[in-house]
Amino acid sequence: ILNVLKDQGVNFKCTCLGASSEEDDKKARDMILQYGLDSSVEFAGVVSEAKKLQLLSDSRVLALPSKEEGYGIVVQEALTMGIPVVCYRLPALVELFCQSRNIYFCDYLDFRSFA
Repeated sequence: ILNVLKDQGVNFKCTCLGASSEEDDKKARDMILQYGLDSSVEFAGVVSEAKKLQLLSDSRVLALPSKEEGYGIVVQEALTMGIPVVCYRLPALVELFCQSRNIYFCDYLDFRSFA
């Protein structure tokens, strides 16, 4: 998704939050280097609630490329703060947030649409 944005000439800064396995973390970091995105992407890992809300409030969009979501509290937090959300069309998110005008759903793994 980020590589599509880069190819389209979009100037962006992406901060990735949350925990992941060592294997997934290594894959993500390797892909960032492979596509030359290291100056545009920061991995913050697990942060405090206050830091998360500060980063979210400073954001122009929340990109949530999750494969699955149960409730999507971060989506609710972003929408409450007036931050637009882009995410995959997952059943739980569609059911909970389809009435919002600030959420943009795209088909799973449709990177161009997501970008």
